[in-house]
Amino acid sequence: MWALLIKDTTDAAHTATIAQLDILTGRTFDSAYIHSQILDHQEAINFYTDELVNGNQLNVRAYANTNLQNIKIHYQRADSIANAFY
Repeated sequence: MWALLIKDTTDAAHTATIAQLDILTGRTFDSAYIHSQILDHQEAINFYTDELVNGNQLNVRAYANTNLQNIKIHYQRADSIANAFY
């Protein structure tokens, strides 16, 4: 049986993002935060799409299929907010 490993630590990229956001305030914070969300949602969309195409575990593929549309909606909302900054 395969076990899904979930890390209980933050990876280096997200640790750097947290450190950057920690020193920002106001509009600069808002802009950096929303752009980080766009990148994370793009990565999630790519991950879920890859799982749908190449995944071997039916339950994981079903989960990806069920939730991919919501991630795409969140991505579109984040992108709309980012575009409002310009």
